[in-house]
Amino acid sequence: MKQAKLKTNINNWLSNIIENGVDNVNPDKVFINYKPLDAGNVKLDKGILSFNLLPVVTCGGKQCVNCYDVKSLRRTSVREKRYVNTSMAMHNTERLKERILKQVQNSKTIKFLRIHVGGDMFSKEYVNMWKEIAKEVAVIKPHVKIYTYTKTGYGKELTKAGINVVRSLYPEGYNYGDMEYIVDMKKKYGGSICPATLHKSGAQICGTKCQKCMLNEVVFFKIH
Repeated sequence: MKQAKLKTNINNWLSNIIENGVDNVNPDKVFINYKPLDAGNVKLDKGILSFNLLPVVTCGGKQCVNCYDVKSLRRTSVREKRYVNTSMAMHNTERLKERILKQVQNSKTIKFLRIHVGGDMFSKEYVNMWKEIAKEVAVIKPHVKIYTYTKTGYGKELTKAGINVVRSLYPEGYNYGDMEYIVDMKKKYGGSICPATLHKSGAQICGTKCQKCMLNEVVFFKIH
């Protein structure tokens, strides 16, 4: 019951943001030391840093309310970080770009930069920011691979900028679902099925045992 109520509250919160917009937030008033990039979970190599936005709000609106990433917003700290990141992405891309590049420059472990566990390429200005970041990263940390997932039409220009783009949307639906669905999709489109989503323990698979998302366009994911 508590989980159901929390899910309803989060969905209502997201709907309110869609209706009223994202405020222009000063990140330094929310976080003592605002760093836009996050370290990953247990499934990810420690060398992966990711940038995340609010799901639903930046990737389709209310029709995406059942997005698997919404469950990540159950934690207050995650909601706050996603909101601030989204505010920066919508209102201050120059400042956000500086913060991201500074964090990449200062990281001693980064090998991969993942754009979006949650969120999508919601505007041309935002896409241009990532193209500029990719250009700078190629100079300051040429070993770092950048990758993202999108169902938008920005994939080709992101690819040209040196970012590996995993296709998220197909005529049949998204690139995730139950086992029968993703097996059928793989038969039709080729590519791979994410091994980290096929095992109960996917510890340290992404970026170590598997780099499919970093290098390939077609990857499918089993949703638990």
